[in-house]
Amino acid sequence: MIGEQMSEVVLVEAHDASSVNFHVMYWTSSQPADVWTARDSVATKTKEALDEAGIEIPSRVGAQIAYP
Repeated sequence: MIGEQMSEVVLVEAHDASSVNFHVMYWTSSQPADVWTARDSVATKTKEALDEAGIEIPSRVGAQIAYP
């Protein structure tokens, strides 16, 4: 992954009563260190983008990350 640009796809999965659920897909190598680095990067960039847009995640709502 180092030196390569990671591609990401973000789709709206559902509009629930109090949330908008996104499905985020990204590609990386299958090397364990790259997989963990990519997961961390995607989660961090997602949170930073929400913060920059002034979008807060209510504290009683948790994030659920599913991996295939």
